[in-house]
Amino acid sequence: MTDYHAGTGEADLEHTLSKLQKGDRVFITFDDYAQYHSPSGEEPDEFDDISKLALANLALVYGCVPKLEYAERRIYFSKII
Repeated sequence: MTDYHAGTGEADLEHTLSKLQKGDRVFITFDDYAQYHSPSGEEPDEFDDISKLALANLALVYGCVPKLEYAERRIYFSKII
């Protein structure tokens, strides 16, 4: 499985998620996340419950599951359906 970066903006992520095939996986970095989902917009490590829910809901819309990888500072989205 090859992982690839989904882009730096929310529109890039949504576009990429919409094109995934079952079994594919893409990621965004914590810095990407901070641009549009961090409560302060500044700290990539800020994962409050509302932001986690937003990521989970976005993933669900596209049949994906999000997984936070703190060591890699990435959030992976795996297509499951």
